[in-house]
Amino acid sequence: MYNIKTASIDVTYRCNLRCKHCFNFSGVPRRKEMTDEELRNLAEEISELSIDSVCLCGGETLYRYELMCEMCQIIKKNSPQTLVNLVSNGILLTKEKAINLKRAGFFMIQVSLDGFTDESYDAVRQSNGQLSKVFEGINNAIEAGLEVSIATLPHKKSLYEFESIIDYCHDNNLYELRAQPLMPLGRGKENYEELALTSEEYDILKDIFKKKEVELGNKGSKTAINWGDPLDHYFMLQEVNYLPFLTVNAYGEMEVTPYLPFTIWDLKEKGLSEFIEMRIPEKVLVHPLINKYVSRVYSVEDMYYPDGELPRMYLEDNLNIMKEIEEIVL
Repeated sequence: MYNIKTASIDVTYRCNLRCKHCFNFSGVPRRKEMTDEELRNLAEEISELSIDSVCLCGGETLYRYELMCEMCQIIKKNSPQTLVNLVSNGILLTKEKAINLKRAGFFMIQVSLDGFTDESYDAVRQSNGQLSKVFEGINNAIEAGLEVSIATLPHKKSLYEFESIIDYCHDNNLYELRAQPLMPLGRGKENYEELALTSEEYDILKDIFKKKEVELGNKGSKTAINWGDPLDHYFMLQEVNYLPFLTVNAYGEMEVTPYLPFTIWDLKEKGLSEFIEMRIPEKVLVHPLINKYVSRVYSVEDMYYPDGELPRMYLEDNLNIMKEIEEIVL
């Protein structure tokens, strides 16, 4: 009925860091997260859709590492063509864990690298000098045969390190460097003035990327340099007739995007098959609140909404509009 391409599942909001830019306040889960059994069942349902890729996100996903291996095995058994990836800060990624992730069927791990020195890394990650463990985790992933993608936040302390970061990715034959701007959400809103680049600094970054893309192209490098624009979520939703991706938070609630505090479906009440059968992917896009908050976003700054207008994402309960969406007549 629907050609759903991707699924993003938050497996936990527990975290070993308290990053200044974290949009979902990882490290302070407020209520009970999905149980192991609920996540196994979700993996089973996801596998029946035969989608292109599934990403397990957090929080620090490696806190539920054994469960993630089970989820990956379930998905790959029923849908071998689906790529299963995970996101991690890399600090907890031992050799043994990396090997077992590969054996379970994971294709890629995205590791966050928000600086190339202890000073720049901890300006965002506040890890107390654990950057060396991140590089160790990346090496463990490479040796295990996992593809590695680097996710990075360009900020004032890391701007002039990007040539070194890109060279590191090329030298280690990494899959991708994916940069994304600071979003004014969660802790990112609290620390926006401290961390966000100016338009002039973004121009400098753009020039660095252009220069390094030419260099990597001349070298025949495998490493891709990509700009991960969070606005793509919003722009896509303004152009499609149904929701082409699935977003599930760690509490079992489905969202139209991880950047808006609306619960469009509660998997603890009804399963994914009913979500499809009841045409929720179409209905959600004609709900007036979804229309209002999707259509108002034209820049990263527009992602912010004033306190009191909507629940504070990940600190307060989402606004549950599931029943309203169910009742929509197409």
